[in-house]
Amino acid sequence: MAAGSTLTQNVYQRLRADLLACRLMPGQKLKIEELCERLSAGSSAVREALSRLAADGFVVVEPQRGFRVTPLSFTELRDLTNVRCEIEGQCIRDAIKHGDIDWETAVIAALHRLSRTPERAPDEPGARAYGISPGRRCRLREPLAPSHSRAAVRPARALSLAVEAAGAN
Repeated sequence: MAAGSTLTQNVYQRLRADLLACRLMPGQKLKIEELCERLSAGSSAVREALSRLAADGFVVVEPQRGFRVTPLSFTELRDLTNVRCEIEGQCIRDAIKHGDIDWETAVIAALHRLSRTPERAPDEPGARAYGISPGRRCRLREPLAPSHSRAAVRPARALSLAVEAAGAN
């Protein structure tokens, strides 16, 4: 892979992580110069990463104005939450239906880990209700989805993390 592609991929991943963690808020204008400085990258890499994020729906392109984080209305947030509940509910139903002893053991281990998690962990970056960061919450849910459905729900999981982060800010 060419060095430019690697830099662009790195910028894309960092911006995507910032978007999902709501470090870049819905509706916020994205200034190329500021992003270049913050990410230590050239304007070509930043523009290409932003174009990819626009194709993914994370940012919008405003002709003659640049890029902006995709706005999120209360109605969209409610709809995303409803979809997330439906998808995760179906994953749990499928997991229960198809789960074996290894799956059941993983669920019990996740429950045990959760029972030992403090209600608040203010020193943990991104700590949310019950002191569980979004990344740890996904690891706790991992046993609930059989491997064949994990890939199918990964995009919805990314959206659900964004919804949780937006709701907590």
